[in-house]
Amino acid sequence: MAIAVSALVLTAAMTSFTSFLQTRVDIQLQRQLQHEVVHAMQIMTDFVRDMSVQEVTNEGFTTGDYEFLVQEDILLLNSQPLFSPIFTVEDVTFSSPEDIHPRLELSFTVRHELLENIQVPVTHTISTRTYQF
Repeated sequence: MAIAVSALVLTAAMTSFTSFLQTRVDIQLQRQLQHEVVHAMQIMTDFVRDMSVQEVTNEGFTTGDYEFLVQEDILLLNSQPLFSPIFTVEDVTFSSPEDIHPRLELSFTVRHELLENIQVPVTHTISTRTYQF
């Protein structure tokens, strides 16, 4: 009887510990993903504001000599990934409404490639510093 109770207590303790470790890993991955999204948005915003948008397609956009492109669920800046290899980009939409004040509207979701609960949806509008009259 004592062995069964000890085994039950040990099993509960191990289950709690395993759950704690998985939660800790999830939190670290979520923080890393949020950091990378902020960094990528800063890069895109700087390029769009400094150089204006020249061409926009559903696969990406160009500013000056720089090209932002989505290939195989990876967001690239001149063929260099903006996110770690463990993250993928899905549901990507780029658009640039014709207006007196040009802007780039983008929407996408960045996910961990294996863990579905680790994701950050991004919807953002970047205004350029140039006006068209």
